[in-house]
Amino acid sequence: MTKIASMPGHHHPSLVRHYVTEFGLAALTVSGTPPRIVVVSDPFKVADGACAFWTTSENADALLRAASQILAASPIVVSAPLIEDLIAVAARALSISLTPHSEMLPRVYRGLDKVEGQMRDMRDKGGLKHANRRWRENRLAGVAGPKTYSGFATVLLRSFISELARKVLETKAK
Repeated sequence: MTKIASMPGHHHPSLVRHYVTEFGLAALTVSGTPPRIVVVSDPFKVADGACAFWTTSENADALLRAASQILAASPIVVSAPLIEDLIAVAARALSISLTPHSEMLPRVYRGLDKVEGQMRDMRDKGGLKHANRRWRENRLAGVAGPKTYSGFATVLLRSFISELARKVLETKAK
């Protein structure tokens, strides 16, 4: 399995898994003997040194079906490297972009670094207090009546997006 210590950044694996899940990503990788294509959504379930390609979960399912049909029709036992090539060929045929595992994890860590940076900025500028206050108000309003209320993550995300929009507008105004 992918070793955490070998990855850039210092993010807890659960944060990485959450990030991948939120973006609806999945990897196609080759596993087992005889080799077969499997879809995983946990980056730490990809074996060290294994070739894996990341795409959206929907695209991964479509690629799995297409590549599996080709494999089933093959009269020979296919090796792992040939299956990896087959995944790439099927992706090109279906116009699906793939990201190699070795490139995907650094992207996830950079994304998490940006989110953590924004969280620090929000905390330093009082935005996090505002998000907490809004969440508490929504929660209390939901308890008081039949209305549903936004979860903390939703409120935090809205605050985060508002802060980003504000920064973009300030940059355009300059």
